[in-house]
Amino acid sequence: MGYTLSQYIVQVRRLLNDSQKNYWPDAELADYVNEARQKTAVDTICVREFQTSGFPATDSGTGLVPGQERYLYTDPGLALPKGNQIVDIINVTIIWGSSRIQLGYAPFTKFSAYFRPWVNYRRTPACFTVYNANSFWIAYTPDIVYPTEFDTAIVPLPLTSDNDTDPLPRMYDQAPKYWAARLARLKLQQYVEADKQEGYYMKEIARLGAMPPRRIPYVFENELF
Repeated sequence: MGYTLSQYIVQVRRLLNDSQKNYWPDAELADYVNEARQKTAVDTICVREFQTSGFPATDSGTGLVPGQERYLYTDPGLALPKGNQIVDIINVTIIWGSSRIQLGYAPFTKFSAYFRPWVNYRRTPACFTVYNANSFWIAYTPDIVYPTEFDTAIVPLPLTSDNDTDPLPRMYDQAPKYWAARLARLKLQQYVEADKQEGYYMKEIARLGAMPPRRIPYVFENELF
């Protein structure tokens, strides 16, 4: 289990040397902590959520639908339970009959060149790409409905009390205190101290740089691409 909100606040107060709460009330530091947690999640892609669409027993989404190649994370048809928290899609797997097919990933330029030359061409999807901060594309354009599994990176919801569970994994939860302390220093226009806290934050996430999940190269790329 990760840190509670009050534990995060204590960590930040120690960095600020403000144990008597002379400059920053708890409510203000709580805001900084939650902003720092979200930044850490975005910078390191450390909070993952497995989401599905088109599985009648578990969700209300329709999955990938025939003729649609572009989808928003918040697409009402997909009905992803945490679609509005997604910052990246790591992997996509479609269900075709009794088989799971993991889609390959390609940057949009390659994706468009390889898979989109033929207008109205439809078949079983083989690839996906993430396009800007709120949408993804599927290719080939689906020919039928495909229930779909998404391995997503999300931003965590704010902690409002010590009863909330922090989804940041251990080790990653060491970074937010530095960014929260930076925000607190900026409020008092203590720019030198703010820069120092930012430096500590950058060093912390650099140590975690080898740990974030990466998209797995598609092993059958030559056969399908």
